[in-house]
Amino acid sequence: MSRIVLVFLPFLLLACGSAEDAATRTVEYGTPAPLLNGIAISGDPVSTSSLRGNPVILTFWATTCAPCRRELPMLQQIAQDHSEENLTVLAVNTGESEDAIRDFLDEISVDLPVLVDQNAKLMNRFEVLFLPMTYFIDGDWILRYRTVGEPNEKQLDHGLSAILADRG
Repeated sequence: MSRIVLVFLPFLLLACGSAEDAATRTVEYGTPAPLLNGIAISGDPVSTSSLRGNPVILTFWATTCAPCRRELPMLQQIAQDHSEENLTVLAVNTGESEDAIRDFLDEISVDLPVLVDQNAKLMNRFEVLFLPMTYFIDGDWILRYRTVGEPNEKQLDHGLSAILADRG
């Protein structure tokens, strides 16, 4: 029993966050998505202001997550299929080393931009409780859809429709 508690305690603490974080949470459909700020492992800065104006798919993942292993190539394909619509697919890793991330992405042939969330600040802001969790954000930085766990084709189509609908 104590092993179970020790395994899940970090996730419980992450889910609970601080009182200040809990008071400011508004990760709901139709509301502004939480702010995003960081440096991708490529060295490129990534922020809400640099992404605003274009649709964004944001996924939280880890190299040890089997559903993430299946989801990331699907998202890679979506990014390629919708590049003319200026869709950005951004993968937020849950704090692993850059070497481990690069090795994993090479292994599954994915080259999406990746942010590393070393201190779980982004995970807490976006209320991530399971991996993968994927957010569909429109060009006005409004959250339109979210999937929990490995998304199926219907969910991906729904999320894409929600963020690409007004782009003609």
